[in-house]
Amino acid sequence: LSLRASVTVGTIDSTFRSSVFSDGFGRLNAGKYTDIALDSYNVVINDLSLTGYMWGEQIGWINLNCSNTNICGTNDFKVANTKYGIVSGYAWGENTGWVNFGPFVNNSATTVTINNSGEFNGYAWTQNYGWIKFSCDTGDADYPNSCVKTDWRPVPARPLCNNTLDDDNDFMIDYPSDGGCLNLEDN
Repeated sequence: LSLRASVTVGTIDSTFRSSVFSDGFGRLNAGKYTDIALDSYNVVINDLSLTGYMWGEQIGWINLNCSNTNICGTNDFKVANTKYGIVSGYAWGENTGWVNFGPFVNNSATTVTINNSGEFNGYAWTQNYGWIKFSCDTGDADYPNSCVKTDWRPVPARPLCNNTLDDDNDFMIDYPSDGGCLNLEDN
């Protein structure tokens, strides 16, 4: 597996971009829109948040971040991310209502996560439709490639010269700032 510079800012894999509503509402496209008019709708993942939109034939658009439409002053929401792939926060859809990416069930979080391979896992809860299941091991013949994958990677899966940490305590972080790093894939 060759990791690229995109491990710290990534997009959705164009083959693996959909999840399945567990309540039978069909596929939900997490984006890599090839239509130029929809390019700004693509989901982008970084160490702080997700931006862009998801689309469902039966439910319409889901906005992952208020910054997409410059409404943060009046309605501040976002799907947050950590360097370790723990996703939380809220998205908004006209038809779905609020989509909670870190819901609690029986007093435990069922948050969405991104694993070291860039696969989304876990559940989000929609106000009006119920659960969205993120899983790459659904085995559902009706929904092949029902998986959301990204080229963004959590810190444990990144090369040391591209993980946003000062691994050798020399007060320099990553290539090209850290003289001990030959390139972004260097350890």
